[in-house]
Amino acid sequence: MTVTAAIMAALGAANEVGDVLLALKLSSTLLSIAATGILVVTNRIQPSQLAEEQRNASRLFKQLYQEIRTTLILRNPSSNFLTT
Repeated sequence: MTVTAAIMAALGAANEVGDVLLALKLSSTLLSIAATGILVVTNRIQPSQLAEEQRNASRLFKQLYQEIRTTLILRNPSSNFLTT
């Protein structure tokens, strides 16, 4: 959206035809505002969601580790696996 707004602003600066210029300026301004709004909302939500995803990933890796360890112990019980 930001790139599109920048291109539209550049086209508006190159073309100096009344109605087209006004339309391009208005459209590029609205796109820039929309892109900024989306970024603000995303940055507001993202950190808490990212922290939750990291907690879930950590929990799943611990669970996977325990499952692998249990599978290895049950398949081939030896003193190496039982002591760790």
